[in-house]
Amino acid sequence: MRLGTSGAFDVVIDATGSQVGIAYQVQFQNETGKPTNLKFECNGKTVSHIKDLEEVLIGEIAANEEQKVKTYTVRWEWKYETGSTEEEIKTSDSIDTREAKEIENYSFDIIINGTQMEPRQS
Repeated sequence: MRLGTSGAFDVVIDATGSQVGIAYQVQFQNETGKPTNLKFECNGKTVSHIKDLEEVLIGEIAANEEQKVKTYTVRWEWKYETGSTEEEIKTSDSIDTREAKEIENYSFDIIINGTQMEPRQS
C-alpha cells in the first residue's frame, strides 16, 4: 500500500528578551512549484494552499508572559491516489505523475511581522 509523502516544519516566534508585548502574524509569499494535491495542516485546520494558514498563525506574546516563544508545527502531505471515485483517482494520478516529473523545487518565503503592543492595565 502506497501512502505518498509527508512531513512537517516549525514556525517559531521568539520574543525572548523583549520588554514589550508583541502582536505577530505569519505570511507566506513568493510560492512557486506547489504540487496540486499537496495539503497543509496547522492547529487543526487543513488547507490546500499554504496562504490559507495565515489566519491561524496570528497571535500575541504579552510583555509579562513567562514563555515568550510560540511554536507552530505545519504538517504537509502529498497523498497517493486522491479522490473518491475511480475517475477522480485516475485524474489525480495523472496530475501527480506529471507534476512529480516537472516540479524541481517547491518553495515559499515565510514573513513574520511583529508590532509592539500597548501596555495593558492589570
